[in-house]
Amino acid sequence: MKQPLFTTPPSSICILRLSALGDVCHVLPVVRTLQDTWPSTQLTWILGKLEHKLLGHIPGIEFIVFDKNAGGQGYRDLRSQLRGRRFDALLHMQLALRASIASIMVPARHRLGFDRARAREGQWLFTNAKIAARSREHVLDSLFGFAERLGVATRSMRWDIPLPDSARAYANEAIPDAARPTLVLSPCSSHELRNWSSRRYAALADHAVKNHGMDVLLCGGRSPLEIDYGARIEQEMRHPCRNLIGRDTLLEFLATLQRATVLVSPDSGPAHMATTVGTPV
Repeated sequence: MKQPLFTTPPSSICILRLSALGDVCHVLPVVRTLQDTWPSTQLTWILGKLEHKLLGHIPGIEFIVFDKNAGGQGYRDLRSQLRGRRFDALLHMQLALRASIASIMVPARHRLGFDRARAREGQWLFTNAKIAARSREHVLDSLFGFAERLGVATRSMRWDIPLPDSARAYANEAIPDAARPTLVLSPCSSHELRNWSSRRYAALADHAVKNHGMDVLLCGGRSPLEIDYGARIEQEMRHPCRNLIGRDTLLEFLATLQRATVLVSPDSGPAHMATTVGTPV
């Protein structure tokens, strides 16, 4: 059993988890746990541009956006924003070389990463402390290993992502009657091999309408793949649905998920977003 890094609350902690949507949703309960346990500790989170659109308005956390598409300029911008600062601990929570290079820009006394067996892409070279070695853990459990290594044994299983009035208004229009059963289909993952066929999604949606009296909403992003998928599902369905693909923001989609009865989705960001608002997946 590794000794905790802190026996008293540290002054400052930097969290490095740039992407993706589902993974930052997993990180948030760890951050909430640190907030609840050490309310005086300053928390800074470095994350990507898209992920910032979902989480960047959460109070009590300083967010620094890293633009992975900016090349070397993104790293220079990060270094500039952190110049003159030093954190008590860096939680390096991402197994990607790009993130490890970004971690160089973060001055910190303790640089905490995954154990040697899990520290893929050379992450172990960029850290000086490791979480406890475990195998066959859920991603969320592995991320809580960071809190445990810091010295926090409790878990606050809450997300509490604030929803602005504009997002709630959009959701109220998308699902006017929250008491009426609504199935949301978010059919696409960025990994195309995870995507079910449009014909099967259409059959599932028709079953929900015919056998369970459900309304069906198609939701998704603005990529050509998602727009094409939605059009094909809509065409192949025998019953009507509402195709909202490409029309909402992340927070509007989250508010819609909160009013929905159930989400059907491949392993992707929306599946984890639904979990944050307590909607079955």
